[in-house]
Amino acid sequence: MGGDDVRRASRTANCLVALGVSGNRHGGGRAALRAHRPWTVHRRTIGHVRDEEPLMTIGIPDSGALLRVSDLGVRLSGHTDLVVSGVSFTLSGGECVALVGESGSGKTMVASALSGLLPEGGVIATGTAHLGDIELTALAERDWRSVRGRRIGVVPQDALGALDPLRPAGWEVAEAMAVHRIGSRRERRARVYDAMERAGIDDAPRRARQRSPVLSGGLRQRVLIAGALSAAPQLVIADEPTTALDAVTQRRIIAELNRIRRGGTAVLLISHDLELVAEVADRVLVLRDGRVVESGPARRLMSAPADRYTRLLVDSRVRGSRLGAVPPVPAGAEVLSVSGVGCVLQRRRVLSEVSATIRRGRTLGVVGASGSGKSTLASLILGLRRPTEGEIRIEGRPWSAEPERRRRARRPAVQFVAQDSLGSFRPGHTVGEVVAESLVPLLRRGDIGRSAIDPRVRAVLDQVGLPRTALTADPRALSGGQRQRVNIARALAPSPRLLIADEPVSALDVVVQDSILRLLAEIQADTGLAMLLISHDLSVVRDLAHETLILEAGRVAEYGPTPTILDHPTSNAGRELKAALPPDRRAYEMRKD
Repeated sequence: MGGDDVRRASRTANCLVALGVSGNRHGGGRAALRAHRPWTVHRRTIGHVRDEEPLMTIGIPDSGALLRVSDLGVRLSGHTDLVVSGVSFTLSGGECVALVGESGSGKTMVASALSGLLPEGGVIATGTAHLGDIELTALAERDWRSVRGRRIGVVPQDALGALDPLRPAGWEVAEAMAVHRIGSRRERRARVYDAMERAGIDDAPRRARQRSPVLSGGLRQRVLIAGALSAAPQLVIADEPTTALDAVTQRRIIAELNRIRRGGTAVLLISHDLELVAEVADRVLVLRDGRVVESGPARRLMSAPADRYTRLLVDSRVRGSRLGAVPPVPAGAEVLSVSGVGCVLQRRRVLSEVSATIRRGRTLGVVGASGSGKSTLASLILGLRRPTEGEIRIEGRPWSAEPERRRRARRPAVQFVAQDSLGSFRPGHTVGEVVAESLVPLLRRGDIGRSAIDPRVRAVLDQVGLPRTALTADPRALSGGQRQRVNIARALAPSPRLLIADEPVSALDVVVQDSILRLLAEIQADTGLAMLLISHDLSVVRDLAHETLILEAGRVAEYGPTPTILDHPTSNAGRELKAALPPDRRAYEMRKD
């Protein structure tokens, strides 16, 4: 099996795991996948479920709580200490409880334990969890098949890794309904379109036919949300559901979460976005180092936190207030020139007449709704695709028109921070190997010696705030925020001239966001690095970008100095993005006017 086949099989496995074909208290997912052979499933068998796997009924105890978690503790393979310890809470139908905390605090591990999706070697070491009268912590793999997808809907954090690149998006959304025999094929198709539209996916029939590799990161995230909601589960576990979504789409997702709650669905929300938490959650649990340090009603915690760590999180939630204005930078030499660029993919135009420049020491922010063409523009600049028309030049020299053999020697000068952290890593590589990989072209060219690689890897890990112990870690064992820091370290290692950052801090908690943004600003000031910043977060763009470009349906809606574009937008797209900001964020942006 080649490398591409391994990655496809891995992503297929992740998708099927989320629907219940593997995973239990003691891990063991790989053996189940070997037995199931998921890559042989196709459209004609989507509705087949074995008769000996009946759906499990759930009784609600007299206490009224749908989910009851008591003294939950989780241990991972190779760890002597518990990574989650003593977590207890209840969740009733129609209620939303949020888990918040910094990257690595244990939020995702709690969600994985409650959905039977702990990483291989992970075990529930202490405590119990009940969904109604079902003890989740005692379920066998076979029992999980009747619970996950139907009773518990899961929105995983890693959108690309959770979707099968060989299946259409509509198949992904329909699979939970098919596995659990919900409705006829015609009814499922109608419910797929409805779920996709409610998750903020316009033109659902066309999007349902597309596969994940051609979808933007935001669209992939919405496909996962639609899939989790399609079977009308009693509990939705949403791990960073609005990460990398623009402000307009975030509002639609928030409205949908509130709608299903009114229908009695319980929501366990994992998020580093405290503005989202303040707007959606009834109660909040603050985790640090795997333990609950504070819990209580969301409004009380956001307005009057008792714990020092909670106060730190709350004080950091309005972005930009500490970094201040972007310092003025003298215009340096032109690093990137995009002139009249257009792109047609699968006979559909996705970019038209896009022009922009970035000079040394400056940052161009690119914003717009999900699917507006931001990531496509990044792929053209990276040379992963060629524009249909127009020209891209790097440091005054042709780039888009050059053959790959000529561009290869120049590639270390252009680096990328991916939106999807886990999907960008080679399977089986340690963190140290992932970062060192970006130095191989410099080694082959003779720009650095082999002895310089290890010190450089350690130095960039220090820069992004990762401990030295991460060198030998498997990226899959890290939190989403930690994986994104590995991504940033890999991009910085070759000392690039141009850094293309696609949602570089969207998966990070607010405290780490500040440190990463400060880091990028300091590196830019020290080295003259030019940056293309793609972000849905207007305050992140305000912090870093000297100029801002707004894309709407593949065209430039506005382009100019960041304060002018963000404070006084003239296009419909710009006004919609600003109007959709959460109340706290909008108040801050208005104070900037």
